[in-house]
Amino acid sequence: MATQSENLLTSIYNGLTDLGLLHRHKQAPKDPPEIHLAHLMLITIHTHPGQTIPECLLSRLVRVTPEMFDRAHHLLLHQNEISIDEPSSGDRTVHLTENGVIHAQALETPSDWLFRQIHQLDTKLQEALHRALITTIRQKQQTGEIQIDQLCRYCTHFSPFLFPSASNPHYCAYVGAPFGEHTSTDA
Repeated sequence: MATQSENLLTSIYNGLTDLGLLHRHKQAPKDPPEIHLAHLMLITIHTHPGQTIPECLLSRLVRVTPEMFDRAHHLLLHQNEISIDEPSSGDRTVHLTENGVIHAQALETPSDWLFRQIHQLDTKLQEALHRALITTIRQKQQTGEIQIDQLCRYCTHFSPFLFPSASNPHYCAYVGAPFGEHTSTDA
């Protein structure tokens, strides 16, 4: 079970990623989404203390459908970039292999440093950052700066066409509000 601090850090991570401040790696135009996600997973594991992370936390941090997570996870296992520990408690842990460390280091950006620094902030500052992220993302949704095909399509917080409204058919659970394709107003 995740602690309140882990949930807050997960939500901050998600907001920074949505805004393109974390893990904005160059991707070949023809790369399938699981390649991009596999890179994100490598960086996420690499920036986690000890380069090891509970599988359930990794899944929450990358926020994609279980099917997409499984495809990227399988790809990393197949390329011998991660290994899995399955203790008797049942909480699977993902570790980078030597190949995974080399690949993750090649992908690392200054944003990875930023997230490590956020881990060091006290809870009140993390909460303030979280509120600012929600406000910023909501504003970008309302002005149409957030492109659904680029940011929302594989996000677990995204519910497409949930409402009959022509201007605000989608719902974002991250900010807790409906939004539209290009421009929207609060419903």
